[in-house]
Amino acid sequence: MSEQTQVAVQPKNGLAPWGSRDEVKEIAARLKKFVPGTKKMNDQEVMAYAQLVHMTGLNPCRNELYGWDSNGDGTGSLVTKLYYGILVNWAQSREPFTAQFMTELDPESQDVTSRCQLLRQSNRLLLGQLLGNKVDYREALALATTTGLGIVTAREQRTRKPPHSKDWRWVAEKRALEDSIKRTYGTPSTQELARQTWIVDGVKTISSDWEEVTPEMLPATREATAKYSATVRQLQAERETEPPRSAAEDIDLLFGAAMEDTSPTQAEPEPEPPAGEAPKAPPNGLESEPEASPNGAPPTPARDVDAIKTFGDCWTACQEDFGLDRTQALAELGVTKQEHLGAREPRDLYLEIAAVRT
Repeated sequence: MSEQTQVAVQPKNGLAPWGSRDEVKEIAARLKKFVPGTKKMNDQEVMAYAQLVHMTGLNPCRNELYGWDSNGDGTGSLVTKLYYGILVNWAQSREPFTAQFMTELDPESQDVTSRCQLLRQSNRLLLGQLLGNKVDYREALALATTTGLGIVTAREQRTRKPPHSKDWRWVAEKRALEDSIKRTYGTPSTQELARQTWIVDGVKTISSDWEEVTPEMLPATREATAKYSATVRQLQAERETEPPRSAAEDIDLLFGAAMEDTSPTQAEPEPEPPAGEAPKAPPNGLESEPEASPNGAPPTPARDVDAIKTFGDCWTACQEDFGLDRTQALAELGVTKQEHLGAREPRDLYLEIAAVRT
């Protein structure tokens, strides 16, 4: 059989052939490095998994498509599931939303049940109008939001374990959020979700931008590396069609505009008054005061945003500069939990809040 012949693998589930043997082999090799679950798959399952990634166009470096052997030892069948974070990112790209959860343990059945109320940005005004008209808060929330349900049964709790460092409450809330998103925005196609896996902080990447990414890198470092490569590539493409730019302008585009020079400048001296004439006093006889910000607070000193590298740095900066605690800062960003921020950079989150608060 020719190396370029399309191949069908994993005959158990009848996966249709897609892609050349070389293409599928290359993806399979990359998946074995980047996706932990492939270590417990047999070769056929890895090839089937790679074929599915190639068919849908998913980014194989971001672990957005989970895959595992049903028996956990390579003797079962291939099972795949999309990471729910990509669904959240897709929904946020259509229209930002906030979500709140009501989660409880049923004392009789021992099921963990969570209800998620999702409020789209366009419905915030409706909620405010309802509350302004003295509508009961719970009734107003029910009218303005979409409710999703997530359940983890007692039987499931006995036969499975929750994800690493998570509990069953988290699993129920995740399922409730998925349900509310699908009820609000509909169910996206796999191709729509695949496109999201190639976007890093609003920057569209392609496969060549991920060539420098290695399995040893942390997920945030992988994404930052690909984002930088994509930005350089786009700048080079623009340079071919636009008038030449200076090196300083290229640096501004790669790393953000240079910080303004905030060093004090020497004011020009006032002209000497004529002989025998007293110097002019300031209006009302008061010394001039430094200009204050519109809310009456002193101007916020410039912050080195490039030093904001972690979420902790971001929350600390928001507390110091704007008086916002972590919960308030998340609310400013339109989410209720840090994991809903996806792969967004802490530096960009701070700048987003600063654009509104300053």
